[in-house]
Amino acid sequence: MKSKLMIKQAFSCILIIVIMITMFIPVLALDINVAESDVLLENNMNGISDEVILIDEENVTLETEINNNTSEIENNNLIKSNVNNISESTEKEIVEKQTKVVSYDFRSITAEEVSDEDFEAEYYTSFVMSIAKATNILPPGSTSTDLQLAINSATSGDTIQISDDMTFLGTVVIPLGKTITIESTAGNNWILTKTTSGSHFNIGGHLILQNIVVDGKTTGGSIYVGNTGNFTMDAGTVIQNCNNSGVTNLGTFIMNDGTIKNNTGSSQGYGGGVYNVASFTMNGGSIIENSARNGGGINNTGTVTINNGTISNNHATLYGGGITVNLLSSCTMYNGTISNNLSDATSARHSCSWKIYNVKWEY
Repeated sequence: MKSKLMIKQAFSCILIIVIMITMFIPVLALDINVAESDVLLENNMNGISDEVILIDEENVTLETEINNNTSEIENNNLIKSNVNNISESTEKEIVEKQTKVVSYDFRSITAEEVSDEDFEAEYYTSFVMSIAKATNILPPGSTSTDLQLAINSATSGDTIQISDDMTFLGTVVIPLGKTITIESTAGNNWILTKTTSGSHFNIGGHLILQNIVVDGKTTGGSIYVGNTGNFTMDAGTVIQNCNNSGVTNLGTFIMNDGTIKNNTGSSQGYGGGVYNVASFTMNGGSIIENSARNGGGINNTGTVTINNGTISNNHATLYGGGITVNLLSSCTMYNGTISNNLSDATSARHSCSWKIYNVKWEY
């Protein structure tokens, strides 16, 4: 009896244990799942934290790029502003100095074409220097007085265009230190007429003539080149009918083209076409139909170099119908033609240096 009771008690204990185990297993499983969830959540949080850090880094990088781009835009705007300021101030200066400026030819640059490091002081200098010289067009009816005013207000290297025949009331001076080009408007050869004594131009600087007729009407006019002067005669230029030599040169005279014709010699009777005391280079053109006592075409007491051109139909009442080369002076001729010149004495005189190469010489 006692044995059965013990068995029954043992069975009850086992049953209680089984029931307790059965109740504990879900709780244990739940704790395990919660622990795993906590680990997974912590991993997810770490991943999110890493992504947030990455996003923060990308934002910092993007912000840096935006700041750099903003700085670059500001620099480009500053460069563009500086360029505009240079252009405006330079244009204003030129306009103030020349009221009749009608055209500019300058290199246009923009900030987009120039990087920051390239846009240094030397580029500013290049920009300012690249602004081409002004072209001043004198209106019809202008006189030599207007021309002198335009020259006085011009910058060295400027061009002055004549738009009509012009009367010279006096001598126009090209001052020392200035280079001035005078030309006719496109397609024209306007005439500068001077009927009184004295030259058309007194050149102390540098004068370039293109497509211009200098006419003395047999009573006045000429070109006078002082000892600091430089005169360049280009295509389309004619010097005619002057009564004190076509050109009197004490400086540098370069004849690239054009015609010197029908002029008479200086008051001393020298050089109908050209009276040269210094340096005369003839690269082309014609010296024709001039007359003088000595040197109908050219009277030379300096240095003459003839590279090409024609000297013809000139007349001297004494020496050198074509050219007179005087004592201690020199003339070198590499090419060209000397023809049909007449003198009442001889072609050349005195002790001089006279060299001739490949020249067509006709009597």
